[in-house]
Amino acid sequence: MCSAVRWEPPLRCWWPRNASSGAWGTGDVMVIATPKGILKTSPSGPTCAVAIAPITAAWGDARHPTLLPDGRHVLFTTTEKDGTITAGDLQTGESHTLIAQVFDPVFVAPDILVFGESGTEGTMRLLAQRFNPGRLRLDGQPVAISE
Repeated sequence: MCSAVRWEPPLRCWWPRNASSGAWGTGDVMVIATPKGILKTSPSGPTCAVAIAPITAAWGDARHPTLLPDGRHVLFTTTEKDGTITAGDLQTGESHTLIAQVFDPVFVAPDILVFGESGTEGTMRLLAQRFNPGRLRLDGQPVAISE
């Protein structure tokens, strides 16, 4: 016996010009990385607002956001200093640098952050480091998980 399937209408998503990447988290929250910072929106769109603005002109573009499980905090790469991973608060707009010369953070619950090491093509490694998502802080030293 087959049960009835209820089809929902397609989601309307708004994607701004010059956006590099985005992420969809809990609580119907979407973030979009742009040269103007991290934008916050929802899949029902079309409204969108800058939630985290660049701290300095050297910040560069925001890229590769990853939402943390709380739906409030986001990690992302800025193009400053050959790549910098930044932690930001979508409610207050505050942000701070976690680690420099790395890029593309991926949070692995409950407490690991995986990211790429900046460098010369062919010499870069994939690294992992303990991360406290409640305090938005890295713990210990990064460990290479690729050669």
